[in-house]
Amino acid sequence: MTEDVRALLEHAESTAEGRGRSAVTTESVYAQVAGVRRRRRQVLAGAVAALIVAGAAAVPVMDRVRDDRPDIVAHGQSPGDAAGRARAKGLAVVLQRETGGIESVTRVSDAPVPTGHRPGTGVEIDWGDPSAGPLDGHYVITRRLGGKPVTTGLSVAYMSALTAKRGGFAGKAAACAAKGMGCDSTLRLGGSTLYTWQKTQLFSLGATPWRHFGNQRLLALPGGGALLVADGITKAPSHPFWISTAADEQELKWRRTDLPLTPLSGKQLTALALADELLPAEARPVAPRG
Repeated sequence: MTEDVRALLEHAESTAEGRGRSAVTTESVYAQVAGVRRRRRQVLAGAVAALIVAGAAAVPVMDRVRDDRPDIVAHGQSPGDAAGRARAKGLAVVLQRETGGIESVTRVSDAPVPTGHRPGTGVEIDWGDPSAGPLDGHYVITRRLGGKPVTTGLSVAYMSALTAKRGGFAGKAAACAAKGMGCDSTLRLGGSTLYTWQKTQLFSLGATPWRHFGNQRLLALPGGGALLVADGITKAPSHPFWISTAADEQELKWRRTDLPLTPLSGKQLTALALADELLPAEARPVAPRG
């Protein structure tokens, strides 16, 4: 403040000498200084607010955990699995936005879709699209729930129109809803239909690490494709799998996951099923889903 006052007084003195009279009073000098400082504070506050908004738009999902910030650890199904790690990162961003409390996401395997379709005698049954969606796969997630760490199993599988037709997935879900077998359906903006159910096993996926699905969501899209999102529930894995809490893929601090799996809430699973990031760009609805 002193430097501001001195600068304005010097300016006032030179102005008064040039005009031959007193041009500025002490009170007016202090008033001008206060205005300068006020404008500076407003500019600074605006810059800080912009930084806060920019930071809030990004979720930190890192390969390495820093000690001074709660970054999310993302892993593929094995060291060096860059594609799996990238999908784990993508899902972590969506999960953190929709559920919060995410600590790590590990993609443990693909999630192929068995359609039961056999093109010909002696030909292997069609397994549909093993990784057609940008975030398809079986995932193990560690998160905080009520202040305590829990483990969640999640399966994500996008089906092309051909695979969905061959498997009859939307038809099975619609029949379940029509018969009042614990399935509900909701028509969404843009023409998609969201089917919700739990416990009933309408579908299966290949390479599933858990024995059963809990809450399940099927989003039937106008173009014929479909997205299945399901909670894994089991007291023990159907086959052993490991996840790592280490930030560095090469540290290999893997531990066997044999704890009971804690599912997402129904509301969280619905929000996840409606996330555009789980669909290929060409399958995303143009109209907002609301």
